[in-house]
Amino acid sequence: MAGERPTPPAGVCYSDATSGTPAAAPTPLAEVVRVLALLPEPKVAYADLGCGDGRWLFAAAERWPGVRIIGVELDPVTAAATRDQVRRAGLADRVTVITGDATQVDVQVDVATAYLYADVLEQLRPRLEKLRAFASYLHRPPGLPVVRNGDSWFYTQPTPQAAVWNGRTFTSAVCSDPNCAMCRSIRAQLSVAVSVAAPEPTKAASGKWVRTKVCNGRACWFEDRWVPAQ
Repeated sequence: MAGERPTPPAGVCYSDATSGTPAAAPTPLAEVVRVLALLPEPKVAYADLGCGDGRWLFAAAERWPGVRIIGVELDPVTAAATRDQVRRAGLADRVTVITGDATQVDVQVDVATAYLYADVLEQLRPRLEKLRAFASYLHRPPGLPVVRNGDSWFYTQPTPQAAVWNGRTFTSAVCSDPNCAMCRSIRAQLSVAVSVAAPEPTKAASGKWVRTKVCNGRACWFEDRWVPAQ
């Protein structure tokens, strides 16, 4: 149920201790489960960029049996520990942990998640916009048309719009001649389709955004948290 702490797979031990930098603070397990429930089932594969202790990987493996799961982790020690937990959980045939920089490692997936800073997400944007769906915990991915739900930002690849002329389908005007009736019609149809398809921002529930100071013992920073109305 919502709000309950998910149970890790057999042989897997999560740590909620924070260390090093703010980015090291793990995503709450309840948020992991909630976000995955809002994403579509991958058709190719799923990846968590900056997978840390692997909580997203294990939760995804449980939610989507048979789907290939990939984690990318920059820190070699953390990656090795997570890889060992994957092996002990008996998921080595489905879950792969790659040691490397998420901005440099190209993984073939169609659904992904990340808990990375905005500047890193900006570097990833050319890859992220090709995904069918993507969710970012806490940090808004720059340049992507996203909707915030709770503490996470969601991106869904826009559905290509089409216009019809004389029984043929077009996704863009053929010429720029203002006197071309066909291309005027195509541009008009596409313009209407885009305005209708534009998503309206939504929130998980009624409430308000609250800027909260968060500290992990070494550093402090501010995060915007959605606080549901009581």
